[in-house]
Amino acid sequence: MADTDLSGINVLIVEDDSFSQTLMRALLGKLGIGAIHAADNGIAALARLEDSAADFDLIISDIEMPEMDGHALISKIRSGAVPKYKNVPILVISGKEAEDSIASRGYELSGFIAKPPTAENLSTALNAALGN
Repeated sequence: MADTDLSGINVLIVEDDSFSQTLMRALLGKLGIGAIHAADNGIAALARLEDSAADFDLIISDIEMPEMDGHALISKIRSGAVPKYKNVPILVISGKEAEDSIASRGYELSGFIAKPPTAENLSTALNAALGN
């Protein structure tokens, strides 16, 4: 289903809901993603970005999360909180906020995925974000 070989891609999923996180892992695995990492909220995601030996190629973030939501996380990433990820592709996944509502905040995003994701719409968004 994937348009290109995604086996060398490292993805960070930022999602507080364990079912959604498991679903995303399964779909990304089905698409052949090489390494899938997860964080439960924005604070944990920033810690993963700062401390990880993995070079993340893409971040997929939910918007509504406790402690630090997706809006704050994206703002921090884009403002250079972890400099090497300032320009990393970011896909937003949300079941409650519409794409135009998120885009209206002026974030530099690589795409939007509505919940619940499917392998097809996830593949399309991933390939577009990665320039494939």
